[in-house]
Amino acid sequence: MTSAPSPARKLFLLLGSVGLLAASFVLTAPRTASALPSQDCDCIYYSDASHTTEVGEREIFCNGSRYSWGTTSAYSSCFCTPC
Repeated sequence: MTSAPSPARKLFLLLGSVGLLAASFVLTAPRTASALPSQDCDCIYYSDASHTTEVGEREIFCNGSRYSWGTTSAYSSCFCTPC
């Protein structure tokens, strides 16, 4: 014969479930203004090691927005500047 869970156990399980739910919201929350990058970073991608023909670019701005065009490659030149 199985006894019913005690009120203290029910409360413990309820609080644990609420805690897990709250943690999942915190861990999956979108970035906020306080989490903006501290640098503006830009990478330019080239077709070969001579770096003469650009094939793409990726940039992350200080406000968190992104810009990109073309493709990436193994040949790149990247630089960052403080915001």
